Amino acid sequence: MASASAGTPGFPVLAAIALACLPCFLSIASSSAPTAPPHDTPDTDLQALLCLKLRLSGTTGAMASWRNDSAQYCSWPGVTCSKRHTSRVVSLALDSASLHGQIPPCIGNLTFLRSVHLPNNKLNGQIPPELGNLNHLTYLNLSYNGLTGMIPNSLSSCSRFQIIDLANNFLDALGYCKNLEALNLSHNSFSGSIPKELFTLSALAEGLDLSHNQLSGEIPLEIGGLINLESLNISNNQLSGIIPSTLGDCMHLESLHMEGNLLHGAIPKPFINLRGVTEMDLFQNNLSGEIPEFFESLTSMKLLNVSFNNLQGPVPTGGIFQNTGEVFIQAFPQKIDEVLDPYITSSSEDGDLDNNSDHGNNATDSVDSCIVQLVKLSLLCSMETPKDRPTMQDVYAEVITIKEAFAALHG
Repeated sequence: MASASAGTPGFPVLAAIALACLPCFLSIASSSAPTAPPHDTPDTDLQALLCLKLRLSGTTGAMASWRNDSAQYCSWPGVTCSKRHTSRVVSLALDSASLHGQIPPCIGNLTFLRSVHLPNNKLNGQIPPELGNLNHLTYLNLSYNGLTGMIPNSLSSCSRFQIIDLANNFLDALGYCKNLEALNLSHNSFSGSIPKELFTLSALAEGLDLSHNQLSGEIPLEIGGLINLESLNISNNQLSGIIPSTLGDCMHLESLHMEGNLLHGAIPKPFINLRGVTEMDLFQNNLSGEIPEFFESLTSMKLLNVSFNNLQGPVPTGGIFQNTGEVFIQAFPQKIDEVLDPYITSSSEDGDLDNNSDHGNNATDSVDSCIVQLVKLSLLCSMETPKDRPTMQDVYAEVITIKEAFAALHG
């Protein structure tokens, strides 16, 4: 997703995405590189596979056994051919196969391909527009690579696309296909506003993941058009404004993640319509108002996180709120007694420290130090990935250390 800076293509170009593209065939290269013949024959698939090996493979990995003196390419690792058209390749599955380099245009000559699964490699450069030639393609997974640039508009001509997973790359502009059922573009470099056109993809059902980018601006009202969507993740961006009430129209939602943004205002009342939602994470925004009582009636809810917002008022007691282990409503402390054992500050409150100003100053400094340590501990416990969080044993030990330090003041 491109930023709005001058000279840089932005999301408005999405409205003009071409719905078809002219066939592009690999040009005949030098004799040192295998090329595909001009006719769409089984031999085209063999030559295309050899081309892929030449451009993407080293001396190790799954492609090492792909021999140019073998006609048995349908039995090569990662290659699956059609049961009906037995010499035509329908699937490439090379997960963690030590592939590196740029995906060559000759991949577009595998015209029977239905599935391309190449995650967890070291692919770089841009996604070749020749993938738009693959009219049978329904599944594309190029996640966890080093791909850059725009998602080619030619992919929109692949009318059978159902799932696209391009997570964890460095892509910065988006094209889309109208029949998509799942789209994962998380952990990329998309910036600017979310394009309204994205929310016209009414076939999206399995999930839409735009998390961990640099998206900004307000969430479009058109989000309510995703009436079949089961999972929405727009967390960890820079989205602002209020949560649109139209999100309550997405009544098939089971998972909603909006944490780590700059959203403000109240939690929308139409959220009462999300009867099937099992998890909702609104952590670390600027939401205000009260925690809605209607959350009690969402009987499918298993996890609710509204921590670190500006919510006020009483906490509901029914429904999911009866299971305190599944509800998170923490906030930064406003008073010391919100985070400390009452024993620690009891002497101070009774006025015992007034008899010794130096002792009182030291106690104040220690209280400040305790708050700092507790906040640091809280932030560590909120780290995104489990491996970055302290263990419960470490948390317990740190809390005991802080408590004993303060208890020593009164010893």
